Amino acid sequence: MEKNISVELGCEHIRVACVGINGKIYQILSRPTQIHEGKEGLAKQIISMIHALDDASECKHIGIGVPGPVDTKKGIIRLCNHFPELENYAIVERIQQEIPLPCTLVNDVNAAALGEAYFGAGKNHESIYYISLSTGIGGAYIYHHRIISGNNGYAGEIGNMIVDQNRDKINKLNVGAIENEASGHAITREGQYVFGEDMIHNAGDVFEQVRKKDPVAIQLCEDVSKDLAVMLSTIALVLDPQVFIFGGGCMKSDDVFFPLMEEHFRSLIYDDMQDIQLVKEELEDPELLGLAMCASDNEKKA
Repeated sequence: MEKNISVELGCEHIRVACVGINGKIYQILSRPTQIHEGKEGLAKQIISMIHALDDASECKHIGIGVPGPVDTKKGIIRLCNHFPELENYAIVERIQQEIPLPCTLVNDVNAAALGEAYFGAGKNHESIYYISLSTGIGGAYIYHHRIISGNNGYAGEIGNMIVDQNRDKINKLNVGAIENEASGHAITREGQYVFGEDMIHNAGDVFEQVRKKDPVAIQLCEDVSKDLAVMLSTIALVLDPQVFIFGGGCMKSDDVFFPLMEEHFRSLIYDDMQDIQLVKEELEDPELLGLAMCASDNEKKA
């Protein structure tokens, strides 16, 4: 059975795993991300962790997943909001200087989407759209097990998609960008404005107020659900996927907002599109599995 190496660069931890293309994870190593040592220190940490895998010598390819846009063809991290030091960093070239294996660099959400497409909620579908609802909002389109990343690699960067231009300017994203209106960070921001920072520490605290029937929290949840529905309908009207698959930390409170979001979504699409499914991700580690498949296929992209 072919085995590959998956490298998941997270905000707080780096995870390196030995993964079979049959979907079995043989070993996972996790270490705190040492970004304080700069990009060279980070590269050395990744290389050291790969060498520490028990079956590293048996692995054929390396797949690296990072948050933000990447240049897959050149193996360069284009943008990384959590780690500005890595902007335009040729990480693949650096890794291959010491580990001469084929190496594929992909966006982390793309990798998670591919994992779900092969082994999770999308395994019986040809056309899936994966959405991560977490601190931010990311997306990825998978067609016949291929990541559709577009001409410049930005396809699926839906966080900057406008859902309403009549909103406040918050940061570098577009006015009314979905990430500024309905992400975990946005929900927390609005919740703190209403309830105070002492009561609201994360989006889960806002959703808990909804469960307690607080009318202000209920309205906030209604607004978020409508914004997400606008985003979904826009994607659906362009791509018409068979299924939307949802992951990310906000899905821990899907009982609060998901039914509302789906109701609004279905009111915005054609009757002939009502067979589009909205489901939760099934896998515990979709990104690690997807990275292994990216590496194996060398990301057969359109």
